[in-house]
Amino acid sequence: MRIPALFIATMIASACSIKEDRSVCPAEVGIAVSAPSSVLGRKIVLRAWEEGAVMQDSFLYGGGWQQRVYRLPRKALSLCSVSGVMERGTRYRIARGKQCDSIYSVSRSLHPSGENETDSLRLRKQFATVFLSVSGSSGEGPFPYRIRAVGNTDGLDLLSSEPSFGPFVFEPELSPGLSASFRLPRQADDGFALEFLDAVDGRLLFREESGRKLVRDGYDWSAVFLPDIEIRLVLTSSGIDINVGTWDACDPFEVEI
Repeated sequence: MRIPALFIATMIASACSIKEDRSVCPAEVGIAVSAPSSVLGRKIVLRAWEEGAVMQDSFLYGGGWQQRVYRLPRKALSLCSVSGVMERGTRYRIARGKQCDSIYSVSRSLHPSGENETDSLRLRKQFATVFLSVSGSSGEGPFPYRIRAVGNTDGLDLLSSEPSFGPFVFEPELSPGLSASFRLPRQADDGFALEFLDAVDGRLLFREESGRKLVRDGYDWSAVFLPDIEIRLVLTSSGIDINVGTWDACDPFEVEI
C-alpha cells in the first residue's frame, strides 16, 4: 500500500502549480511593425534585448502593419527593429571610407506585465541621400577637384535610435557628367562638410560647412523621415557657387578657391 500512497502524494504536489508566481511566466506580446514603402520586399529584423538578445525574428515586409506574436519575459526590455543592415550587436557603425547603408530602424522600451499585451513599431528612415552635381566651366582640362564628404557621425545606436559620434569620411566618385550621390547617416550635430582636394596631389584646398547651412535653413535631422539633400556646384571664373539644401530649398552663395 505504500507505493500507491506515494504516487497519490506526488500527484497532489504536482497539481499545486495554481499557487505559482505568475510574474515569472512569459507574456504573449503582439507586435505590429510598419515601415515606409521603400522597405517593401526587404527583410526586417526584430529583436528584444535585456542584457543580451532574448528574441530575434526576421521577415520580409509586405506593406501596412504586419502583426507578429512572441512570448517574452515580464522584464524591462528594449525592442529594436531594423532593415537595410544585418548588425548582430546593438550599434550600427559605418566603416571609414564607406557611405551609410539605406538603413531604416526604430527602438523603444517595453516591460510586459500581463499575460497578453500589444505594441507597435514604425521604422524610420535613418539616412539622407545627397545628390551632388557640378555645372559651369573651370577652363580647359578635366575637373580640377576631388570632393570628400566628412562629418562627426559614424552610425546609430540601435537600442536608443541616437546617432553615434565618430569620424565619417567618404569620397564619392563623380560621373563623366560631374554628378554623384551618397548617403549620410542621421547626424548628431551640424558638422557635415565638403572638402575640396586638388585632383592631382590631394591637397586640401577648401572646406565648405554644408551642415551648418542646412540646419540654418531649417533642415531637421530629428525628423521621422529624413528629406534628401541637393548640393549644386556651379563653377565660375572667380570660384564656385554652392547651392545646399533640400530639393525645394537651395539658395546660392559664392566661395573662392
